[in-house]
Amino acid sequence: MSNSDNGIDFEQRVKNRAYAIWESEGQPDGEHLEHWQRAQLELVKSEEAQVVCADPAPSLPTAGDNSESSKIPKNASSLRK
Repeated sequence: MSNSDNGIDFEQRVKNRAYAIWESEGQPDGEHLEHWQRAQLELVKSEEAQVVCADPAPSLPTAGDNSESSKIPKNASSLRK
């Protein structure tokens, strides 16, 4: 998906959310800019939260881990002398 597709999708979501805010407040006249800005802010915060949740913390090797980074030579204790 290209950036322009993401922009159109985001703009449509802002439009839908602003409309929902407008309806929930009794459809007042003259507050469209406030509704639009609130909708943008809500969506940006929501997307940031999703990114943070989707980015797992790096895992540390466990005692039974057989990966290359966790292998210690059997004679490692003799190297410290």
